Amino acid sequence: MKPAKLVVKESFTVIGVSNKGSHQNSEDDDVIKHLWGEMKTRYKEVDVEAETITGVCLPPRSDDYFYIAGVESDKIVNLPIGMKSFTFPACQYLVFLHEGHINTLFDTYHQIWNVLLPESSYQLAEGPELEVVHIQQDLNPYSDDYVMEIWIPVQNANISHSIPVGKKGSIKACS
Repeated sequence: MKPAKLVVKESFTVIGVSNKGSHQNSEDDDVIKHLWGEMKTRYKEVDVEAETITGVCLPPRSDDYFYIAGVESDKIVNLPIGMKSFTFPACQYLVFLHEGHINTLFDTYHQIWNVLLPESSYQLAEGPELEVVHIQQDLNPYSDDYVMEIWIPVQNANISHSIPVGKKGSIKACS
């Protein structure tokens, strides 16, 4: 896996479709897949020049989640039927690349959570986790050429204030 890059992302808005789910409920196994499928066919309905489709997971590393698949917009637009607008604060991210078939995505996340992030000088911060796919590339997640950016909200590891979340640790606040 390529080294992560550190990015400070300013406040942003995502317009898209959303749903809640749980990793402990087998009935929710296809929630995220369904949202991505819908956005791949509907992203042109949003009146913006979209370069990416962005998945937003709240909170990161939790059994229960709220997921949004949409396009980023820096302007006010009429919302297509069934879509909503979500705005997020500025945050610092480590950006990792998942390259290859979607079936190996959990291997990539395992490497991030269990090796790369713990070995870095950063720790998980409170904020949305992002999954970003560039529209001009192959949007077929079953292709070996599929590339997804995984944005993990982080802060310097020397900051001591933490807020418990889920069953897997703590999160720190983004500004």
